[in-house]
Amino acid sequence: MDNPQLKDYVLKRAPEILPEIVSAKIRKHANVLLISAGSPSVSIEVQKSIQRADEISHVSWAEAISELETTRKTWGEDPGLLANLGYYYFRNENRPKARTALEKAITEGYETPEVFFHLALVYYYEHNLDRALAQSETALTLRTMFPKAERLAGECLWEKVNREEFILSDQARLQILRKSLDHLKRSLIPDERNVSDVEHNRIVRGIIVRAEERSAAVQRSINSPLQHRLY
Repeated sequence: MDNPQLKDYVLKRAPEILPEIVSAKIRKHANVLLISAGSPSVSIEVQKSIQRADEISHVSWAEAISELETTRKTWGEDPGLLANLGYYYFRNENRPKARTALEKAITEGYETPEVFFHLALVYYYEHNLDRALAQSETALTLRTMFPKAERLAGECLWEKVNREEFILSDQARLQILRKSLDHLKRSLIPDERNVSDVEHNRIVRGIIVRAEERSAAVQRSINSPLQHRLY
């Protein structure tokens, strides 16, 4: 739209008078997020709510969710709010709602490394390894130094080998194991600054040891096809 006033009017009124799917298409065509459709005061109120929810989340995930849901009903589907809401739903073990909120945030244009990583976690715990891996790798395209996403990608590939052991060929298994090891080794935190970093590295190193042992066994099988498989 070339007319700024008309554009502002449409962006403001579309969410109020049109079905959500139609409203979303209009906003997308106008190349704006939902928060741009409201007044500055709306943005301020939403950001205040997100901050309050962050503080509340240290005590209760459920109360943080309640805070954001109240704001959502009052001010609408802000994508940043949805991204935080999705993460809180995940931590509160409501994965269906977490997935819906995170996917909607991404659809609305909120494409941050964290939102893709959190969606990857949801898929991982829903045992959808392929989608979890895809979302983890998307997060890594947006932030190259992201140990948690590297670890999750490595674990997805490691679990895939375990789950599909009797389906994959030796060559395919070896390729996946090597890719898993690449992710896992990149996920190691060189400068451990807290207990969380130490625990992260401890778990990753344990998986690396098992993945390297499995990789060596598969390589021996490839080199000696008739050898009895001990893995």
